[in-house]
This record gives sequence, structure tokens and C-alpha cells, in this order.
Amino acid sequence: MPFDKDQLTAAEKAILGRCGSFCPACDAYIGKAKDYAKEIFDSLGIDDKKIKKAAESLLEVMDQVNYDDVVGFFNLGVKAKEYEEFKKFLEVIAVGKVSLEEEFDIKAFQRVLRKFVKSPNCTGCGLGAGGATKMCPILVCCEEKGYLTCAECPDFQEHNTCVTVNENQIPSMITDNVTFFKLITSRYMNWNVENLKKIFRKGYKQYIKEMKEKCEKGFYSGQIICKDKVLRDLLGF
Repeated sequence: MPFDKDQLTAAEKAILGRCGSFCPACDAYIGKAKDYAKEIFDSLGIDDKKIKKAAESLLEVMDQVNYDDVVGFFNLGVKAKEYEEFKKFLEVIAVGKVSLEEEFDIKAFQRVLRKFVKSPNCTGCGLGAGGATKMCPILVCCEEKGYLTCAECPDFQEHNTCVTVNENQIPSMITDNVTFFKLITSRYMNWNVENLKKIFRKGYKQYIKEMKEKCEKGFYSGQIICKDKVLRDLLGF
């Protein structure tokens, strides 16, 4: 299968997740959560109604992308306990009932909120950003083999998954490429696998065109992400 890699621009390569994710469909790239957090931050002490509405929207995005699963791993440098307290206070704000009897650390809430606001939007897995940093065993495996995505790998073409552990995993990696591919596939409920199949059938250019059109119509990965704690349960954070 000719993958037409030579026809891709640097910008197109940047938005291809090695595992089959598509960066413009990811909130780390889009920045919805960041925008709602900024609305809250900018409105503190000024507009309670705006804060309440933005808190509702931020909670919705956090639920859709399942922040509960990835906090402490992908997101913001926020510890799980910090995040849980932040979310609890955010839920109180969203219903518009902050009781003086309830114990909340306002400064801690603002610290996490500030991390949301200051975090830069991901520039794409193809640039080694987002989930595909050098910590990602899938990225490292693809780079070693000269692949843009796992769609080019004979293992995937035969088995629709990753089956051969890369022996050159760096010590700081959380797990091997086979296990991590399974984790990502569980989190995305097989969406990434279907994307890789499309790449194999249609080539990169057509795949990117179709995915961009889909995203322009309102699709984003929060609509298909699993609500289970796939990563936290296995990795213990």
C-alpha cells in the first residue's frame, strides 16, 4: 500500500498521532478546557454568572475527555489529589452554591486553574508534543522504524494491533509499546484502530482530508473516549 508520505507537508505530518489518534480532534490541541478555565479565571470577583456557566462547560469537557483517567499523566503537571479537590470545588461553583461552612482551599483552586490557563495548546503528536513525547513507546517505536503511524507496520496490518515489543525502550517509559497501544485503544474505544485501517486503505492525504472535514462538522475525540480509568487503574497513579 503506497502511503503517499512524500506528499505530506510538515503541518500534515504534525497532526498524525502515531497510534491512530488525530490531533485536531483532541482537546489538548483544540483547547476547549483551557478556554473555559480562562473565562473563569478572568471573571473571578467580577461576574458570577459567567463563572458558573464556564464552570459547567469546563466540567462537561473534563467528563467527555475523561480527565479523571489521565490527570497526573498527560495533563498540566497536576497531582491526582490536587485535581480531585479542584474538580470538587468546580462542581460547587457550577451549581452556584458555595457554602461558607464547606472547606475549600481557594488558593489551591486558583493554582490549578492557572495551570489550565497557562498550559500551551498541543502542537501535535507528530512534533513530539501532547501524548507523543519521548515518553511514548509508540512514538519511539515508529521513529526507529521510519513510520509516521502504526498503519505502516506489518504487525498492525496483520493483527490490527501491536504485537511485537520493541527491545529499545528507554528506561523512563511507563510501559512497552504493545501494552501502551492496548491502553490507548481501550481509552479510544477502538477509534484509533479504525483510523489506522482508513490510512492503510486510503493513504494519508485522503485520511487527513476526511478527518479535517469531520472535525469541522463538530466531531472531537471527547465524543468517543471511554469513561473507565484505563490508564490510572493499570499504572497506579
